[in-house]
Amino acid sequence: LKSESRKIALTLEEFKKIRDIDLSENPHLLEAYHYFMFSVYTRGMNFKDMMHLKWSDIANNRIYYIRSKTKGKLNLEIIPVVQKILDY
Repeated sequence: LKSESRKIALTLEEFKKIRDIDLSENPHLLEAYHYFMFSVYTRGMNFKDMMHLKWSDIANNRIYYIRSKTKGKLNLEIIPVVQKILDY
């Protein structure tokens, strides 16, 4: 039997707290922070799809990939905050 999952989104205030967190005293958390923010800014890209990305999937200021779960072809514009994460 399939049950419906209840999706719970962050409020804008909760998101801003995460976005603006100071990790200077916890630099070991920076990589996880970047993965989370990358997912948020790429319309919820899941971790498995992020791990399969290659530099060759980026062209013309866009990220092109095939979603592993649905096999859907997606392409996303690289906005400035995503570019900062990619540069990191």
